Amino acid sequence: MQADKYTIAWFKIADCVSRGEKERALGVYRLLSHSFNDDALSRQLEADIYLSCNEQERAVSLYRQAIEGYKKSKRFVEAAALYEHLIFLLPHDSALKREIMLCYHEIAHMNAKIYPHFQEWIKDHRNKQAWAVIEHFMQESDYFTPVVQSTMCHYVIEIFHKTVECHSLIMLCVEKPIKRNNTFEHEQSVLQGFLDNIRSIDELLFEYACAYLQKVSL
Repeated sequence: MQADKYTIAWFKIADCVSRGEKERALGVYRLLSHSFNDDALSRQLEADIYLSCNEQERAVSLYRQAIEGYKKSKRFVEAAALYEHLIFLLPHDSALKREIMLCYHEIAHMNAKIYPHFQEWIKDHRNKQAWAVIEHFMQESDYFTPVVQSTMCHYVIEIFHKTVECHSLIMLCVEKPIKRNNTFEHEQSVLQGFLDNIRSIDELLFEYACAYLQKVSL
């Protein structure tokens, strides 16, 4: 029902916007927003108005407010959709990619959408000064499910395994899924898939992974 209200409101406002009547559009918005009883949706509609009037900075600020409102009320699908919109507007803002990953993690059936954002995010950190950011993120990656965490570690290893300066990051990404998934019988298939992926990347890393698995299994 809220989506229907949004659509009706936007069509009324779009007519004003198309004529370049920003103030009138905002006036119509203020009248209609009282009927939403939904502050996050109201902020999103207001942001759309400013964006349509080529005021991106103001629009982005309002979109961020809308996202916080959606997350606060646990409407992560709506929040993720707005994150995608912001990433389109601000493609070089790597913080947004990190935030959307955490958002998609809250939506079980959308976990797969984490991966392309993660790949883009780590590619944004392909310099020495930024590797510590990835390492810190991976240190905290137990927040994600075992499958998601293992896949993330696989991507990091695949991209950085030949970078000598990233040795501690690579070791972290080899060890973390092994230590975590070896603990639970039902995660053995995740662990085996992870080991197979390492073997396809680097035989020496695979040998180290097998030795580490034996160590933590004792």
